[in-house]
Amino acid sequence: MAIVGCGYVGERVLARAVEAGRRVVVTSRDAAKAAALGRRGAEAHTLDPRDEGALARVLRGCEVLALSIPPDPVGAVTPAVARAAAAAAVPALVYIGSTAVYAADAGDVDDDTPVAPTPRGRARLEAERVLRAAAEDGGPALGVLRVPAIYGPGRGVHVRLREGGFRVPGDGGNFVSRIHVDDLVTITLALGDALVSSPRGTVRVHCVGDAAPTTLRAHADGVAARLGLPPPPSVPLDDAPETLR
Repeated sequence: MAIVGCGYVGERVLARAVEAGRRVVVTSRDAAKAAALGRRGAEAHTLDPRDEGALARVLRGCEVLALSIPPDPVGAVTPAVARAAAAAAVPALVYIGSTAVYAADAGDVDDDTPVAPTPRGRARLEAERVLRAAAEDGGPALGVLRVPAIYGPGRGVHVRLREGGFRVPGDGGNFVSRIHVDDLVTITLALGDALVSSPRGTVRVHCVGDAAPTTLRAHADGVAARLGLPPPPSVPLDDAPETLR
């Protein structure tokens, strides 16, 4: 398999795939990071994913491409990756996207909820559109994972509570869902493997997250209690990061 975008999620996909004995190709624009990924068992290449010719060459022979990159507002990376994957005849592509494609006040969402992206979700939805068009034009079968906040070792409310920097926006009454990074890795690999045998033109979209959403205040207070810490303070809504509003 191949991974383009080997950050917090991608590195854990790499570790799980290597552990399972898979050949894993990764790319990075940074030579030092590529070397570090190579030491973790990857076939690592230093290249810019916008160089679709170079990317297509390293993708040849891969069955699954996992794409995990930040929003691409200039629209340069995702189209190049889609064309490179098609040129390399990669059968399946899994895009790790975001629930930001849904309206902020959408309420409960599932795979069939209409999209109405927040400002930061527009680039995510455009990436989905590009990849869907590529799939329907004979490119890799596509799986889109719309992902809420990701937590796990070194990342999440529990980390920020320990550091003393977490603040609850407003009354904390907004409901949120999250997903543990290891669950996301399991889903990514399972979806990729399922898509390999799917017909060209297949597009599957899944909203993935913990099945028990709760209010942000209840979540923060519950985690703080488990850590033996006081409940975190509140801040005015306008002072909180957009992702927590």
